[in-house]
Amino acid sequence: MFWPDIAHTDRFRIAVVNWPDLASDLGKRLDGRAIAGIPVDIIALDSKELAGERNDFTLLFIGGTAVDSERQGVTEDLKRWRKKGDRAALIVTDGGDIEGHDVAFRRMRTGGNPGLCIAPHLPSLQAKSLELPMHFLQRPCP
Repeated sequence: MFWPDIAHTDRFRIAVVNWPDLASDLGKRLDGRAIAGIPVDIIALDSKELAGERNDFTLLFIGGTAVDSERQGVTEDLKRWRKKGDRAALIVTDGGDIEGHDVAFRRMRTGGNPGLCIAPHLPSLQAKSLELPMHFLQRPCP
């Protein structure tokens, strides 16, 4: 991802909501590391905790969006968080298109093999002045 104002931040804050396996994996991979020369914080939350969070993030992964029974609650909690101020976080979901998301990662099968495709919400990305790297744009969802 290309963040135009990344040099003006002191921490690269990644929040992972309703996606404990991803939070654990990122925590292990990024422990003690930096992104763009900036120390990384991984914050694991559930959607209710996100609704109460006052701070913004650099990157926000949201799980539970691909499941109809969970999507509404996640959407409402994301709306509450976004109302607390100007939010610039890149919002990535686990498959569902929810209000306020920027990119959805979707699972798919090609030739019997599991894969991942990317469904960007281009108006949202443009409003945040964010650009996807070219290799993401080469994996569009059908």
